[in-house]
Amino acid sequence: MISIIIPVFNTSRFLSACLNSIIQQSHTDWEAILVDDGSTDKSGDICDAFAKKDKRFKVLHKENEGVDKARFDGIVLAKGDLLTFVDSDDTIEKDYLLVLYTSLVENNADYAEVGFYRTLGPYKQKRAIPKEHQGLIEQPKLFNEYFVTFFGCHKLTASLWGKLFRRELFSKYVEGPSGLGMGEDYLILIQIFPYLNRIYLSDYIGYNYRFGGVTSNYMHSFYPNLKYLYAYKRKVMEKYNYNNERNRVAFYSVIEMVNILRTEVIDRIYYGRNKEETIKFIAQEMKEDMWENLKYLPVPAEEFHRSDVKAIALKDAETYYSIMEEINNSQHWKRSIKCWVSKFFKKLHIL
Repeated sequence: MISIIIPVFNTSRFLSACLNSIIQQSHTDWEAILVDDGSTDKSGDICDAFAKKDKRFKVLHKENEGVDKARFDGIVLAKGDLLTFVDSDDTIEKDYLLVLYTSLVENNADYAEVGFYRTLGPYKQKRAIPKEHQGLIEQPKLFNEYFVTFFGCHKLTASLWGKLFRRELFSKYVEGPSGLGMGEDYLILIQIFPYLNRIYLSDYIGYNYRFGGVTSNYMHSFYPNLKYLYAYKRKVMEKYNYNNERNRVAFYSVIEMVNILRTEVIDRIYYGRNKEETIKFIAQEMKEDMWENLKYLPVPAEEFHRSDVKAIALKDAETYYSIMEEINNSQHWKRSIKCWVSKFFKKLHIL
């Protein structure tokens, strides 16, 4: 049986569509664990209504502890030997479970994956798995060529949704809830990936990912969550000897962290955070040993073509701030328009 884990938090506008898409599945051997993570809208009532209508829905109401903890609470209640995850504001196509199940069982895979649509109201953008990656991927190719996905070279999607997993992967290899509000999918997949024997990537497109628009608020959790994830990645890179000049993984990963710092500082500037405090924050971050991997750049960091990388290497916080301020000024009007459009669509109940 397939257990569908669905964390729910204040998604009442989209939840019925999500659950109806599950009822309509052509593969009928499933249960859906709805984890109401302290919703303050009508989401909890909608969950209860579906559970009354179809006994395959099971509901857990709990205090808000975040999506990561909600997923693990759902896994504890799940009775299936196969697990899939659906976000409560997304939907799945009619044959989604059938294709995933058939792909996994017929190929004796540890997990199967399908492509997805990126949706905005009635509009869909196809995101198929590239043809060169479709089909069965086994060891040692799986580890040697695809583990790099989690270190800045994106060959696979790093989300839990869109996949069907064998349950034992979570019970054997996943440490438990991380408490992260961002990057939690990455962390789980990094933990299980070294233990996979084979995966199957289908040409089918069956998951509808609702694009949530542009946030209009500063996200306090963005940088600390992704910094924690990078620290975890560094431990994994050391374990598997990825930290060396011959392997591009260390380079991809540190550039990814450079881009995370860049986004954080631009966000602080855009949302009007105090300049002096932001420069202090930059200076403190430049002291961190995570920038040691800049030595794996193809040239010395001080000679790299990006001025922000040079500033990090030189630990020049004020210059770095000036660079980010210039980028923010050049992009400010575009970002403001995106925020306005996002708010407009939310008022129309499209987002």
